[in-house]
Amino acid sequence: VRQVAGLRPTSDRARETLFNVLAPQISNARFLDMFAGSGAVGIEA
Repeated sequence: VRQVAGLRPTSDRARETLFNVLAPQISNARFLDMFAGSGAVGIEA
């Protein structure tokens, strides 16, 4: 991943919160991480 000042991957806590909130709505859904930088959100999905 290229280093850019002021940018960093989504934190573990933010990803956990995102999926806890969305889980009921996205059960058995496909997830496309369009701006994948490190790919951490897509991998967790």
